[in-house]
Amino acid sequence: MAMTLNSSEQERLNNVYNEREKALAENNSMYEGLISEAESLKNQQNEYIAEQEKIQNQNADANLERQRITIEQQKEEAGKNKDVEEKKALNDYTAYINPYGIQNERLYSAGLGNSGVSETSMLGARTAYQNRVATGNANYMKAIEQYNLTMDQAIKDNDAQKAQNAFNKLQLELQNNQDYLSKVASLSEAKLKNANTITARYEDQYNTVYNQIMKEQQQAEELRRYNEQMALQSKYSGGSGGSGGSGGNKKTSKLSSSGISGQYGSTTELYQWQTPLLSGKDKTWYNNTFEKHSYQEKDLIWVLDKAVQEDKLSAKGASYIYSSYSPNNPKSNNSSSSKKKSYTIGGIVTRLLGID
Repeated sequence: MAMTLNSSEQERLNNVYNEREKALAENNSMYEGLISEAESLKNQQNEYIAEQEKIQNQNADANLERQRITIEQQKEEAGKNKDVEEKKALNDYTAYINPYGIQNERLYSAGLGNSGVSETSMLGARTAYQNRVATGNANYMKAIEQYNLTMDQAIKDNDAQKAQNAFNKLQLELQNNQDYLSKVASLSEAKLKNANTITARYEDQYNTVYNQIMKEQQQAEELRRYNEQMALQSKYSGGSGGSGGSGGNKKTSKLSSSGISGQYGSTTELYQWQTPLLSGKDKTWYNNTFEKHSYQEKDLIWVLDKAVQEDKLSAKGASYIYSSYSPNNPKSNNSSSSKKKSYTIGGIVTRLLGID
């Protein structure tokens, strides 16, 4: 029989359910907190990695700037040296061609004045001056070119260093993110495993409480049926004894002395009715229902009464079956010559067929 739960019983089950939901919520909160902490740590580490790259790039730029300043200084120095060399060359040339200078006196002392030697010498001096200036300029331009190449290489080295810094940052961030995802996966797995454990534990607790409620209901139902059966037994066993004769028919004697005859008819009526034994709906009910089971007396009373109420069995049939079956009826076997009958289904059949 399906059982329903009253409010108190339902509350007992609801308490288990609410405790489970609370435990699951606490489990979820704990692991979500750990995952959040892992994410915060990952973000902090990524910020540190980015800051580290920034510092490295700043250092690289500072180093490049130092190189640039040094090269500019070297270029400036080379320019100064060129100017100095040009001035020296000019001075030397000027001193050489000055007709009032030492060179002119030397020519006249040697008797070469106005001889054409001075023009040749001045021409040579000019050529030497020009060559000297040209060489200085060439050396300067070569130095400037070398300085520019050095600066270009420094810029390239700086760019390469920055690119390496960016690559290192990317690798560190990738490893950091992989560690974070691995930790999240581990925490998520632990969260699910713990949630399953909690669910299983409370399912067992829920089933335990439910089974206990079912047991309590079953016990209450058994007590109710017992009390009902006791009331029915009192109803059928406490009636009048009847006024039928005490003739030679032992079954009539049993029926007249059974309290149930007082409920369902007189002894004479039962005697007249029982001549064909069971027939009609009584026989149908007996064959289809009663014959297939074995009953305790307390159950028999309830079954017979229910069949009569549902109009599946007549009151006379119920009286006859009860008087033929009940092992505890104090007057069902009042003849001293009668033997105690078997109260199995087979024994009942022999009684109903009139076989003693």
